[in-house]
Amino acid sequence: MLIQQIREYGSAIEGKTTLEIGCGSGVVLAALAREGASRVCGVDIEADAISMSTQTLTDAGYLDVAELYQGDMWAMVPGRVFDVVVANLPQAPTESQEVDGRHLTWNFGGSTGRALLDQFLNGVAAHLATDGWGLITHFDPIDVAKTIEMLNASGLEAKVVMTRLLTYSQERLNALVPQVVASKVGKSIIFYGKHVFSEVHIVEFRRTGVARA
Repeated sequence: MLIQQIREYGSAIEGKTTLEIGCGSGVVLAALAREGASRVCGVDIEADAISMSTQTLTDAGYLDVAELYQGDMWAMVPGRVFDVVVANLPQAPTESQEVDGRHLTWNFGGSTGRALLDQFLNGVAAHLATDGWGLITHFDPIDVAKTIEMLNASGLEAKVVMTRLLTYSQERLNALVPQVVASKVGKSIIFYGKHVFSEVHIVEFRRTGVARA
């Protein structure tokens, strides 16, 4: 979804400095570079993610416009601002960091699902250029309205620009905080027999009064 939105906004990315918080495999950074970003910067706390991002950007031919940092979110880009900031962060509301012995760094959002998301929202305005804008992937069951309110409170306009109903594995569902699941079943968490789907959004944000180029 995030890459689809990036492709749609291609002309607004050309020549821009870009940052992805939680760069994972590096594929979103590659998408930004393909749309003409002058610089792509990726941050991830996992060493494996930095290795994968390096390989992805090398294979795609964009490593020369990239910089990658392993560490904790905004601490890796102190005092820096970017034209475009994007994120696809772990947002599963779960109290366990493991499922069947596998660490859930890729999915763990704390008991509310907002542990990393709120950290991102609280810091993004300070790292956004005066005419900057950004996109985040947002798991609906953790309250997109609260996210928009937090962005507004930081002086940013925000809105949902895309919503999709995506498949959600039973294993992942079983790891979620039961109260969250119960409150969203039939709303943004939908069952079709044994098959589970959840609404996911792309939220766009920008400085108040600034139009995306």
